[in-house]
Amino acid sequence: MKNKITFLAPSWLLQTAVFVALLAAFGAFAQQARAQGIAPNVSNGDAYRNVAILGLDDETTFVRFANFRDEGPVRNYVEVYSLDEARTLGRFDLDVPAKASLQLSYLEIIGAAGLNHTAASAHDLALYVQNGREAQLWQHVQYDVRTESLLNASACSFAPAVDYIPDGNVLMNVHTTIINHIPSLITVHNFSDQAGTFEAKVYDSKTGALIGAVPFSLGARQSLNESAQWFQDQLGFTPARHQPHINIEVSATSTPNATVLVGHVLLNTRTGVSTNMSNVCPIHGGIITLDDPVEVEPKT
Repeated sequence: MKNKITFLAPSWLLQTAVFVALLAAFGAFAQQARAQGIAPNVSNGDAYRNVAILGLDDETTFVRFANFRDEGPVRNYVEVYSLDEARTLGRFDLDVPAKASLQLSYLEIIGAAGLNHTAASAHDLALYVQNGREAQLWQHVQYDVRTESLLNASACSFAPAVDYIPDGNVLMNVHTTIINHIPSLITVHNFSDQAGTFEAKVYDSKTGALIGAVPFSLGARQSLNESAQWFQDQLGFTPARHQPHINIEVSATSTPNATVLVGHVLLNTRTGVSTNMSNVCPIHGGIITLDDPVEVEPKT
């Protein structure tokens, strides 16, 4: 069991202050999983690259795969790799609908790869993921049910000369009031010199279905600080038991060139501990145009 790192927040005001500082600093089931050994075909508009998801823990790990494109599903090619033996243990594909983010537990991950818990837990595992489409994100969360400790364990890698700013406009797996003792606290910051109107589109995280859109206004360099319940109330949305998570995508409607940054904190009302969930990582490596389509050899 790995150590858990959390962030104390004695009040919502302090939470907001921490958010603004963080935003300025960083600037921006397996529903159709099948055990396969097929590599992706690279075609025009694709730029496949590997990203590594590290620190998997057999008791606490949850990995989220998000597709914020308008089209879907988009396929992720996932390889379960043993770091201590330097070999691939299994593979699977995961198709994510548009605007959805699918959360897989450790058991779901190894099960999709055709592995059993006893064999997999004997290894120090990493996930290697390929996906060449834009607006593809992942997040590694560790949650200990016994202590209710929560950790955002996402360690990102970035490709050179790629514009990742649009990735800073989205929030994945925001808690609805179904998880009422760990509410999501949201910050939206207008990182521009012009006041404007904005829109937060809210989606069901499993299906990507649009629930509704919340309009709001912000002055130059101004922030909106609200709970996820506030967004629910604006939409008149009462989540069903199978809707613990929503996704939120923010855009400027009156000033299209405005840069919007978003932040997300989970506050455990039982323990008084909060965890910054703002950091999400890109899978995509940017979009390139190839002179001729290139077919990647199947993995062995």
